[in-house]
Amino acid sequence: MNECKDINEEENKILCQTKETKISKKRKLYENEENNNNNEENRKQKKKKKFLNIFNGFFNWITSRSIKIPSKEIESINEVNFLNFNNVLSKHYGSKVLFVTDESIGKSDNLLVDDKMGWITRRRRDVGHEWLILKLKYPSIIYGIELNFENIDEDICPHLSIEVVENCSIDDVIKEEEFIISETEKDEKLVKKKSYNFLESYKIDKSISDLLESQDTPWIELLQADCVDFLKCFTKKKLYYFKINDQSLIKPWTHIRINLYPDGGINKINLYGEFVSLFKKHTIVSKQKIFLNKPENGCTLIYYHCDDIYKGHPKNMIDSYKTEGFCTNRLFNRPPIILRTLIYNSIKNISIFKFGVRGIIENFTIDIGNYKYDHPECIQIYLLDCIDILTLDLLEQKRIFEEDEKLQKKKIDWLQLPPCKLATDQQKTFYNFNLLEYNFTIMERTATHFKVSLHPDGGISQINVIGTVLSTPP
Repeated sequence: MNECKDINEEENKILCQTKETKISKKRKLYENEENNNNNEENRKQKKKKKFLNIFNGFFNWITSRSIKIPSKEIESINEVNFLNFNNVLSKHYGSKVLFVTDESIGKSDNLLVDDKMGWITRRRRDVGHEWLILKLKYPSIIYGIELNFENIDEDICPHLSIEVVENCSIDDVIKEEEFIISETEKDEKLVKKKSYNFLESYKIDKSISDLLESQDTPWIELLQADCVDFLKCFTKKKLYYFKINDQSLIKPWTHIRINLYPDGGINKINLYGEFVSLFKKHTIVSKQKIFLNKPENGCTLIYYHCDDIYKGHPKNMIDSYKTEGFCTNRLFNRPPIILRTLIYNSIKNISIFKFGVRGIIENFTIDIGNYKYDHPECIQIYLLDCIDILTLDLLEQKRIFEEDEKLQKKKIDWLQLPPCKLATDQQKTFYNFNLLEYNFTIMERTATHFKVSLHPDGGISQINVIGTVLSTPP
């Protein structure tokens, strides 16, 4: 009996063990199935994440290609590469204010003049914001923007935007609407108002918008309103520089609109670029002599290098409104007693200008102005005729000339003219350098660019280039 009991107990144990093994196997199978399911879910999630990442990257690429920021802020002054160009938004060049919603504190014309406080508006109490429209005398291509908020800390505007358009019909619309809105005298002369309320300014704005919409020339944003919060940053920064980031905006514009949100002021706005020369056929056919060096005719300083500037700027040499011209410091390593010429031991200085046209040069005139005691011993002038470079934008031209000037052996083939020596007679301040006296051919006198270098040091007030127009850039 005892033996039977032992056998039964052993059988029961074996049965229990087999059951436990079966249960454990089932558990393991179940756990494996769960792990497999979890792994599959993880794989699916990873695939989804990869797909979403790819989709987001593709979407961001599409949006970055389609939506371009019109202008980008330049943080460091050393990276600004457009200050050589002309300030097209200057009263000297004929720019003027066509309409302004308010100029109760500071006149809007002050934006166009260097030595006056800027445009400051009232504290706006009704709906809307303050804005003005400026007209450029000549169609202009803009490459960079400078905003100056100096000396108006209490009246600074929080946000600002700049818009541009090419449409000359705006002038008539503004005159007509102002005549209707404004009070008139007995002789029916238009009296300019200092301030317009919302309804008055809205009527003018609506008329302009309708005109631009009908002619399919809408306002295009050059500087976005949300680019910088000027009110928050004014304690740290007063000068801002923006480069035009969208290449489709590098083209001629005729009118500028400045929006202050909602009110306030700004000291100066400078728009750097070039004027597009609009020569009539009569000027070309009749071979009428013109000043090829005038900024209004498209002449622009492309590149300059000077080791030691004393006064002025090289671009002043072509600007009749800038009488201070350009002057270097005295040659620091000049000998104690001068026995011969110093032109072989000069301060390195070069200034490269581009004409607005391809011209035939007849003569150069040099005005020493206030530098009759500081003039150079001689002036070296070079000519270049290259229409391929002239048709490029200013920044690309600047890059080409800058790279070439750094080379010991120049790739660009400049025509070196005989040096223009200035007399030691301190009473003489005006010199004429006629190329016809040197028997240069017409091809040799044809140029799209010219380069000036002062030897060994000194300064001049202005240099004029007189000639005729051969052709205009395409």
